[in-house]
Amino acid sequence: MRSRYKQLVLSLIFLIGAFCNPLYAYQSAASVPLAADLQHFQQLAIEKNPAVHVVRHQIAVAKGQEVQAGLYPNPVVGYHANEIGMQDSGGAHGVFVRQKIPASKKRNLEIDIAKSRWSQFQFELSIIQKRLKTDVAIAFGRLLIAQRRLETLQHLQQSTLKSVQSTQQLLEAGQAGQHILLQSQLENEQAQLQMIQAQQDLKTAWLILRSICGIEDNQITRVVGELYKIVEPVSWDFIVASAIQQNPQVALLRHRIEEQRLILKRQEVDNAPDVEFMLSFRHHSLTDDDIANIQIGLPIPVFDDNRGNIASAQAELKSLDNELSLMKIKLRVRAGEVYRDYENARIAEQRYREMMLPLAEKNLRLVQTGFEKKQLSYLTFLTAQRTYLSINLSYLTASENLFQAVSELNGLLLKEHLLH
Repeated sequence: MRSRYKQLVLSLIFLIGAFCNPLYAYQSAASVPLAADLQHFQQLAIEKNPAVHVVRHQIAVAKGQEVQAGLYPNPVVGYHANEIGMQDSGGAHGVFVRQKIPASKKRNLEIDIAKSRWSQFQFELSIIQKRLKTDVAIAFGRLLIAQRRLETLQHLQQSTLKSVQSTQQLLEAGQAGQHILLQSQLENEQAQLQMIQAQQDLKTAWLILRSICGIEDNQITRVVGELYKIVEPVSWDFIVASAIQQNPQVALLRHRIEEQRLILKRQEVDNAPDVEFMLSFRHHSLTDDDIANIQIGLPIPVFDDNRGNIASAQAELKSLDNELSLMKIKLRVRAGEVYRDYENARIAEQRYREMMLPLAEKNLRLVQTGFEKKQLSYLTFLTAQRTYLSINLSYLTASENLFQAVSELNGLLLKEHLLH
């Protein structure tokens, strides 16, 4: 009896374990933080940010205007009566149709201008998307750095906590004074404060990135990516050429210049007459005759030869030409600034990563071992610890500067659509 009871209990335990283990595994998997890379957030911004949808709707507006420009004027149909009461008769009554026939030169140019404006919004969409990708890349880099900075400060806080425990043991053994313990406690408190501030910086970085992407919240709690990229040094001339030749802002301005040339041509042919044609049919009650009338008219440019609009279009064309030259100058200046920041950040990041970080880590490890073995003073350990933290934070700053400079270069100096 006891043997059967024991087997029953064991069977129940086995069944409970079989059902509970998958549930536990599911809960553990669900609690794992979701991570995403830069491309995920860039695609999200293109899909969700309202600035993209604004331009897409403007494209639809321009497409409608293009269709409208190609439509022919509607005819006018109406009732026509005259000579009513002549010799006590009902007069002449009938119908008429009137049609305006636009000059083909003007109509074709208006269609070309409407098509040009549709293409202009296509360029603006490309600019918005490029700026958004650059803004997302910069915000992503800041978030990634904030995430790494918090991890560094958490490691520092653990280290300072261990030093408090070590100095407590030294104090109890009579090998250190009270001031050493107080100093270690102050260092630990300062590390905790820096960690709290880093947590706030991380929250703010998340808020900015999600705002640019056009989302309020999502399940992603961590970003993944490299702090640095192996980028071959590039020349300033190459950067300038890329920023000018491939920049969609330059392409848009050139497109506006071509459109303005079309507008100037349209103003120059504005005096080409639009013909108005009217045909009417009437029946005269007095004579019982059916009468047809034909009327054709066109304006004569005696007083208004459109000279004012022509002069205005010519001045606007010259203004756009100078605006293009000014934009090239600004891009060259901006390219010089970004290239300077890129080179400084690249050199600094490389030296920190390859030389200074390994030395600081090795130094701290040796000093900490000596301090724990009571071979070195706490002041020596504190100096090494502060040096290690300073080098790490400086490295993260250099990495953030490099990430931003590379993002701007990849974005052809287009940024600050939402980041100001």
